[in-house]
Amino acid sequence: MKNSIKKRFGLTIAVIIAGIILAISIPLIVLSARNMDKNLHQQISKLIEFSEETLPAALWQYNYDYAHDFIGSLFLYEDVILVSLTVNDQELIKKVRPEFTSYSQSQLHSSDDFVAREVQIHYRDIPVGTISLIFSRHRIKNQIRNNFLLFSGIILLLTAGVLTTNIKLLNWYIFDPLLNLEKSVKQISYGDLSVDIHADREDEIGHLAKSFAAMMANLKKITASRDELDHEISQRKITEKKYKNLFDNAQIGMYQSTIDDGKIVESNLRMAQIFGYESPEQCIANYVAHDHYVKPSERKEVVRLLKEEGHVTNYQTQIKLHNGDIIWIQFSGKVTAEGTLFEGVATDITEQKIAEAKVQASLTEKEVLLKEIHHRVKNNLQMIQSLLSLQQNEIDDPEQKKPLIDSNNRIKSMSLIHETLYQSDDIGKLNVQNYISEIIKYIKKIYHNPSVSLGFSIQVDDIDMNIDNCISCGLIINELVSNSLKYAFKDRSQGEISLTLKQQDSDHAEMTISDNGKGFEVLEDIDQYKSLGLRIVNIIVKGQLKGNIAINNDNGVSCVIDFPLQEPG
Repeated sequence: MKNSIKKRFGLTIAVIIAGIILAISIPLIVLSARNMDKNLHQQISKLIEFSEETLPAALWQYNYDYAHDFIGSLFLYEDVILVSLTVNDQELIKKVRPEFTSYSQSQLHSSDDFVAREVQIHYRDIPVGTISLIFSRHRIKNQIRNNFLLFSGIILLLTAGVLTTNIKLLNWYIFDPLLNLEKSVKQISYGDLSVDIHADREDEIGHLAKSFAAMMANLKKITASRDELDHEISQRKITEKKYKNLFDNAQIGMYQSTIDDGKIVESNLRMAQIFGYESPEQCIANYVAHDHYVKPSERKEVVRLLKEEGHVTNYQTQIKLHNGDIIWIQFSGKVTAEGTLFEGVATDITEQKIAEAKVQASLTEKEVLLKEIHHRVKNNLQMIQSLLSLQQNEIDDPEQKKPLIDSNNRIKSMSLIHETLYQSDDIGKLNVQNYISEIIKYIKKIYHNPSVSLGFSIQVDDIDMNIDNCISCGLIINELVSNSLKYAFKDRSQGEISLTLKQQDSDHAEMTISDNGKGFEVLEDIDQYKSLGLRIVNIIVKGQLKGNIAINNDNGVSCVIDFPLQEPG
């Protein structure tokens, strides 16, 4: 019976393999024949197109030698057996392969072994001849026959090989493994779980053996897996307890809340304390955010942010506790994955807000005090100016009046600082451009000379300077511009004074004051000048501004002052 099964099994396999090979071979042979015939027709089409492109010009010009050579070149193609060229109904050229000279024209045209084509040649839509081509199918049929014989031989060889090797392989691949597997299964059925099942094959029997081996391995691992699971559960409980302790004992409020009504669903102890409860359970049971916002509009804004952006960051608001107290809190949170809750952290910033309010009140008080100081200093300086003005009115000699006028101007430049700061909305920031413009306006008024037409060019950057620098610059501008107005344009009808103040970099500035007047002799040392104004300027530049001054006398006088910017304040 065992041998009978082997024979039937081997024969069945051989027949199946032969049938499969035959089923694959026949379509391949048919497909190959079709492709060969298709290639032949493609070759014919290309030759006809080639003829239609090449012959018209030659036939039109009666270049029959070229036509003869062209027809000869067509016989380079193996399947071309006959080509004839007819011009004006006369066969001009005809060429036939020698082995086909015995065939008549009717045989060549009617037989399936040949393909005949005839094409009229045109030169610019004018017929100039007709070319006939006949192709042989013999090469294709011979190749099909050879392919059929080749595939038939392969089928016979494969079938014979399968039949001769099948009996030897059956014992190795099927019957012997089945016998070994049967013995192992019997041992397992007797309760011996230590049996070793060989599963080193990659066939169906091998897969069956592997299934039994996997079953045995799973039975052995059940106990070990259960122990591992118990250990993992234990570790997770330890980790959960650790993070629960961190959550409960954190010194910052931590919470989870619904979005729509703000009901607390999870809270640590610090969060409950912030809201005035003794335990997280009380907070979860009683606190609902929309009932406790001092400004309900802020609650709506929080809901909008959560729904549109998915989070809020450092949001500050006032909350009314259940005992009536009002506190400030700052919280951040983000929407959870399910989209109905948000979670985050919160801190009580009530003390911080109280401190900020005290600081702001102190700043406001100091600002009022500083304004009052500037106002009183300005008034005192104006009082000094008034006294000097009264004194100068008592003096008739113009030369004796000049020192009083100059002193009055210097005091005015300092007084303008305090007046500007007193009128400023931000007492800590001085508008340098307005300050300089006011100085120039005052000097022009004092030294106005209707006989001289003066132009002023003022370009001042928006520089952040402290008060000391501003006063120093104002005094310098007062001295130099006053000198220009008093001396530069004597005996002249017009002139121009230019003032620029530019910030060179983050900690340096340059001020240039120039005129196109008659100028004066430039000395190496400024202290050598008789002019008190220039000596005062040099003292201010070197002593107050810690800068440098350069005087040039080129088409008037130009003073360039470079100085470092001190911290404003």
